[in-house]
Amino acid sequence: MHAYIMPWVPEAYVKVIEYWVTTGRSEGCEPGEQLVIYEGKYWKQAKSRIGDPDVFYIERVTSTYCDYGGGLIDREEEEVWVNEEN
Repeated sequence: MHAYIMPWVPEAYVKVIEYWVTTGRSEGCEPGEQLVIYEGKYWKQAKSRIGDPDVFYIERVTSTYCDYGGGLIDREEEEVWVNEEN
């Protein structure tokens, strides 16, 4: 009987930046019901939504994943813009 020993592979972490735009205000939705996610390289599209009356808020979300199947390691959320209108 032979045992196969997996070679040691260092953990690699991948950082993903996204912009989460919570919409649906004009349709009477509650915050969080409708979400548009822009990949970090499309931040200008998310920025163009600032001031949009349909948007509740925009967040910059940075997620860190383990590249070898470890899943989500950490997530940080930062408010970019909040619609102050009632």
